[in-house]
Amino acid sequence: MKARRLEGRVFVFLMMLVFLSAGLFPKGASAKEVRIGVVDLQKALNESTRGAQARATFSKRATELQKQIEQRQKELETMKNELASKASVLSEKARAEKERVYQEKLKDFQRFYRDAQDELRSKDQELTSGLLREIQSIIASIGQKGGYSVILERGESSVLFADKEVDITQAVIDAFNKSPK
Repeated sequence: MKARRLEGRVFVFLMMLVFLSAGLFPKGASAKEVRIGVVDLQKALNESTRGAQARATFSKRATELQKQIEQRQKELETMKNELASKASVLSEKARAEKERVYQEKLKDFQRFYRDAQDELRSKDQELTSGLLREIQSIIASIGQKGGYSVILERGESSVLFADKEVDITQAVIDAFNKSPK
C-alpha cells in the first residue's frame, strides 16, 4: 500500500515537471508541443477480443475447480454426518478408523482448495501480464506514431480528470484486436 502511494507521489511529481517544463520553455523551433494521451488499461483488457477470450478461459477453469470443490465438500459433509449418526453404534476401533479417514479427506480437501486458489491466481497473472505486455507495446507504437509526449494510465489514483479528446483507449483496443496473436 505504501509503495502504491509512493508511486502516486512520484507520478504526480513527474507530471508537474512535464507541465512546468511545457510552460517555462518558449515556443519556438526548438520547443516541442506537449501532447498527452490517456488509456484505460482495464477497459482495454476487458473489451478487447483477446481479453474477453482470456477471461472466458479463466472463467471456465474457475468453474471447473468450483464444481470439484463443491463435490468434495459434499463428500466431506456426508462423511461427517455419517460419522456423527453412527458414532454410538460403532466400536471404538471402527469409529477411530472412520475419524482418521475423515481427517485425511479433510486435509486433502484443504490442500486441493489452496492449490486451486494458487492455480487461479497464477493463471490470472499469466494471462493478464501477457496481454498487458502486448497492449503496452501497442500503446508505445500509437504514442510514437501519434506524436504523444506522454500517455498516462487512467486509474483510480493517477488521472483524476481527462478530456475525452485525449483518451486513446478505443484506438488501443482496435489496434490490439487487429494485432496478430
